Amino acid sequence: KMICEQAPDCGRNTIPVPVPDGESVINSGRARQLQSGWAVGNWSECSSPCGNGTQTRSVTCADPDGACPEPRPANAQACMGDGVCEWHTGPWGKCDKVCDPAGTQYRQVSCPGRECSGPRPKQSRNCAPENDPLCSICKVTIYGGGNLGQQQGKWHLALKPGEYSSADLEHQGVKCDDISSIKVEGHFCSTIVYEYGDFNKAHEGFKVTLEEGAYNRDRLAAEGAKDNDISSLKVIKSGASQMSFFFATLFALVALR
Repeated sequence: KMICEQAPDCGRNTIPVPVPDGESVINSGRARQLQSGWAVGNWSECSSPCGNGTQTRSVTCADPDGACPEPRPANAQACMGDGVCEWHTGPWGKCDKVCDPAGTQYRQVSCPGRECSGPRPKQSRNCAPENDPLCSICKVTIYGGGNLGQQQGKWHLALKPGEYSSADLEHQGVKCDDISSIKVEGHFCSTIVYEYGDFNKAHEGFKVTLEEGAYNRDRLAAEGAKDNDISSLKVIKSGASQMSFFFATLFALVALR
């Protein structure tokens, strides 16, 4: 038996080769390129019509004794499809502003191939943040005799924006020099704590500004406020939150039109 293979790019002027006596043709096909004893087929089409893919080919040892040199030719390789691709877009990220409607959010935009159809999608857009109650509130809670009210039987008092001298605090049931921890709530809320009850006007003492967050004994000490030595304070709501509310309302009215 013999295998008859057609040479690649064979023209019309061919010479027929007779089959020897006693032999028969069991297979026919296009001749394969020989590389140092290896029979290497043609590369297949790229597995992906668009973008990164893989193409394969047949690689067999053509040596009768199977003694083909190393290394063996590769039977697979990376390829790039020639078709026109669609743009790949990722999810939109969070708005980069917390309480400001004039924010921006971003996403990933990429072309997986050599060419993508249509214009490139936008990678950024204007956004308004989700409704966050901490954008508008301002509340300061002071605690006595414990860390942020974790101990039973201890007092606490919630304060709105304003000024509170030692006399004001005592009128609301706060024991003098008994503030041991503080919690500030609101993105535009802060408090200034003073060592003396007249906001340090008559006596020089510490004056510490505390932004949004929870302050136990250790954190108050780290900020420079002595434990159980706060006699007066101011709760301040900055104008930024009011401006944000104005722009948020204006943004909503424009969106409804």
